[in-house]
Amino acid sequence: MRKLLFAGLMMCIAAPTLWAQGGSRETCTTVGTMCSCNHNGVVLRMNGTDHMADFAGSMNLSCVDTGTTQNGLWWWKHISSGFSVTGTEATLGTINVVLDGTRTAPDSYMTSLTVGSTFPASHHVYAYAKATLSAFPGITYRSTTPFHMYNNSINSFGVAGAHTSYTVDSDVDFEDISNPGVVAFTVKASPTIVNP
Repeated sequence: MRKLLFAGLMMCIAAPTLWAQGGSRETCTTVGTMCSCNHNGVVLRMNGTDHMADFAGSMNLSCVDTGTTQNGLWWWKHISSGFSVTGTEATLGTINVVLDGTRTAPDSYMTSLTVGSTFPASHHVYAYAKATLSAFPGITYRSTTPFHMYNNSINSFGVAGAHTSYTVDSDVDFEDISNPGVVAFTVKASPTIVNP
């Protein structure tokens, strides 16, 4: 199966501590860290042609707040605070993708499905991205919408080797920042595996 780089990179986390109950902004310092990410078979469609590349890099999510719902379900709100992945493709050359921190994406969050347990949990992640392609020097591209990937029943989080599958909500278009409104290429939506 194809794996989608840009959304996959937004989920690779190795958080050593998760809070099943309670929590506050003070607990945020213990949640969220960086991990390595590998994404194979990423498809970029440019001018009607599909280009496939493999990517490697790292990603970091930072906690915004934690707590419990009125029904007693644990939740963790977070943001993508940094990521960088690199891939190569014969026609497009070196492809670098980083977080676009100039725009605010919807809140990303994880919510437990059972009172008293952290997992299983529903996990949704949103983030904007910027990209450069060495075949087009001097141009910076940005996603026109945030990437949204999710899994509505994950059994672990931040565990190396977990190979957790996430669904990418939809294709994401990229535009030249200096020529907004014109789609330069599209990242095709496909399942992605995180924490490989």
